[in-house]
Amino acid sequence: MKKDREEKLMPAWLELPEMEHPWGNLCFGQKQHPFPFRIERVYYAYGIPANANRGGHAHRVNHEVLFCLQGGCTLWLYTPEGEEQCYRLDHPARGVLIPEMWWVELGEYVEGTLTLAVASSPYQESDYIRNPKDFFSIEKFPDPVYRPHP
Repeated sequence: MKKDREEKLMPAWLELPEMEHPWGNLCFGQKQHPFPFRIERVYYAYGIPANANRGGHAHRVNHEVLFCLQGGCTLWLYTPEGEEQCYRLDHPARGVLIPEMWWVELGEYVEGTLTLAVASSPYQESDYIRNPKDFFSIEKFPDPVYRPHP
């Protein structure tokens, strides 16, 4: 039976299969498994200083899974109504699914952290919502990394 509408994705932990070996472990994904979307882009950020604040945006249609391959960081996700979900990323086989229309904030980095994002869309600036006033439906929006508000 065909679904009338696509199920809305919600933030969730996503774990890659892991193969442990005395000479080093291996994590992998194949085709769409375990990702709930077709992969269109992969990017990473490295050399991140401990006092960095990243994110500060939402996507209109893009879905992502964010992994911390080295080090650690905290990910805060918000709905337009200001509801918060918080994740500590510190294991390379465990990422967080970030659906469209969730505000992303990153902070509390370990010096030298390396993050990897797997995305459902190619980069398009028009997909980003960068001004919190254009995203949040509440007047006093949350901001765990204390960004200057426009």
